[in-house]
Amino acid sequence: MMKKRLCMILACLILGLTACGQEEQTVSGGDPVFSAGGVEIVIHADAAPILEALGEPTSYSETPSCAGEGMDKTYGYGSFYLLTGLGEDGEVVSRLWLADDTVATPEGIRIGSDEEQVEAAYPDAACCEDGSCSTYWIDGATASLAVVLEDGKVTAIEYSAAGQTSCD
Repeated sequence: MMKKRLCMILACLILGLTACGQEEQTVSGGDPVFSAGGVEIVIHADAAPILEALGEPTSYSETPSCAGEGMDKTYGYGSFYLLTGLGEDGEVVSRLWLADDTVATPEGIRIGSDEEQVEAAYPDAACCEDGSCSTYWIDGATASLAVVLEDGKVTAIEYSAAGQTSCD
């Protein structure tokens, strides 16, 4: 019982820290970075130390990889999800998406932010337009950030490998 209670307290602390203030962060090459509870999460990074630092996920699933050998693994942390896959040197982070408005990008954009906030946070973002801007792309050397809007409000935020984002 005590162990279960301790695990629940630690999980709450980790999830609570994800909503704390975050500094604007990029790695070499200008790749977008997400930070949760002081843990920097970068696309293509070795997943093991990130998963260890984040602690026990609130959900977990596996599916056969459509991109290669092995399994794709989805780790849920309540407010965000990580997808990992098999890289050259083991399990790597391949995607990350935000699930609610309790977490934000380092620039302060979260689910529910308005278009003006997105434009101010990412003035150099590419915009895929079909009448009005529906997706802003922030591209780095090896990773990208997609911010999706509907009716002028952010409805989805996803980090992925560069080249997976396109207005075409």
